[in-house]
Amino acid sequence: PWESLRNEWKQDWYPLYSRPDDGVAEFLHTDSSAQGFGGLERNTKSEALLDGSILGTYRDTWYYAIGAKSAASSMPGLGTWTDDKVELYVCTDNTVVPQPAAPPEPPLPPSDCSDWKLVFRQTMGAPSAFPTPAASLSVNSGDSTASDFSILEDLWQYIDSDSKYHLKYVDYRTTLLPWESLRNEWKQDWYPLYSRPDDGVAEFLHTDSSAQGFGGLERNTKSEALLDGSILGTYRDTWYYAIGAKSAASSMPGLGTWTDDKVELYVCTDNTVVPQPAAPPEPPLPPSDCSDWKLVFRQTMGAPSAFPTPAASLSVNSGDSTASDFSILEDLWQYIDSDSKYHLKYVDYRTTLLPWESLRN
Repeated sequence: PWESLRNEWKQDWYPLYSRPDDGVAEFLHTDSSAQGFGGLERNTKSEALLDGSILGTYRDTWYYAIGAKSAASSMPGLGTWTDDKVELYVCTDNTVVPQPAAPPEPPLPPSDCSDWKLVFRQTMGAPSAFPTPAASLSVNSGDSTASDFSILEDLWQYIDSDSKYHLKYVDYRTTLLPWESLRNEWKQDWYPLYSRPDDGVAEFLHTDSSAQGFGGLERNTKSEALLDGSILGTYRDTWYYAIGAKSAASSMPGLGTWTDDKVELYVCTDNTVVPQPAAPPEPPLPPSDCSDWKLVFRQTMGAPSAFPTPAASLSVNSGDSTASDFSILEDLWQYIDSDSKYHLKYVDYRTTLLPWESLRN
């Protein structure tokens, strides 16, 4: 009962963070150095809070566990499995006075961006603050500390001098510690609010997850969110890496799997072009062999209808093609082509789409 195995050491990094590349541990007494013992660091998976399997090929194991998620009968202890209990002590002989006011800043993945601007945040909860794509463009735009926030309508301004958007997607989860997150950082050469063009290129700078076909951000192809990052391979119809999820009561598809806390999107402003563009890039249109379209009709929802009878529908506000209701259908006969055909295009705008989007035949 009075016996135990123990390791004693000093380490120069905060044990609740991962050991940095230059982290040094000084071993004072070791009953076991098996399974790659190298001091304590944050467990890299979800088996425990901390573990000591740091060195060599043991980084993905979790011996010397602290805060084991499962400990019904045994857990990985001092170099092998233990079946009773473990304890951790810290020496206070030489503690600095006064003590620090806060923990050290958590380490972040290296980045060549020094000025990140928050453009979006969504926190899990119902109802969603992003019920439609259009509503997702601006939410609490004057308060970047709000639990739900968006200035995505301004994202087009932050294209860099290489004609790319330098972005960072950050996923916070209740399974992580409060200061921890998963993140992807990349550059892409198309406007994220449009679909990725066939020749679109993304340059990945840091990826905590490339699962579920991550390939940068583009307009969600269905109605689950404003944007998503599932672009590559067979994942085009899924919506992981979601931005502006329509439903986020308890979770949504985040960084390669489902998340249950919040997500944020940042754009790097280090290299933004000056002067900034005057307007977003033109949205891509379906290919057409017609170069000169003429508007002959427009009807906007509302009552009473401007087209109460067939005869009245032939000419409405005929001198003003910008009017909400417009028709010059009485002239349509003039536009038969040399093949004796009428080449037509029907365009349908909806509140479920973004202002510049439409469905067309």
